[in-house]
Amino acid sequence: MENDSNSSKDLTPLEQSVLDALRFVKDPDLHRDIVTLDFVKDLHADQGKVSFTIELTTPACPAKKQLEEQAREVVSRVKGVQEVNVRMSSKVTSGPSSSGKQDIAGVKNIVAVGSGKGGVGKSTVTVNLAVALPRLVRISSDSKVFVSTRAGIVSLVPL
Repeated sequence: MENDSNSSKDLTPLEQSVLDALRFVKDPDLHRDIVTLDFVKDLHADQGKVSFTIELTTPACPAKKQLEEQAREVVSRVKGVQEVNVRMSSKVTSGPSSSGKQDIAGVKNIVAVGSGKGGVGKSTVTVNLAVALPRLVRISSDSKVFVSTRAGIVSLVPL
């Protein structure tokens, strides 16, 4: 497999067949298969029992359920597979700091809301994001949502 946690070990024939089958599962937004995208992790196959993780780039991926179902379906059709265990996870990567600006200590992600015009509802959108984000994505109990409506910033900060 390309650049993933399974590439460092030799795959069994069954694991290779499973990997080949997973190449038919395409991310609907990125239009590439989940193997090429390096989403498939921890692939194990033993006596017909297959398990693997699909690691997405966001916990709020709208195609999460679809990808899980498609992966389970294609793998269950592989000769020799009797049981399929698919785990779904996500790994959010942080981008580089922009234009030499300092990071904010303890802040991993910032969502900025902006507009070139006044009176269009930036503060309303910012507050609504602060309320909705914890409901939409898993936020650890040791995080807080801080809102600055003046700057239009919502940030998650560990306590």
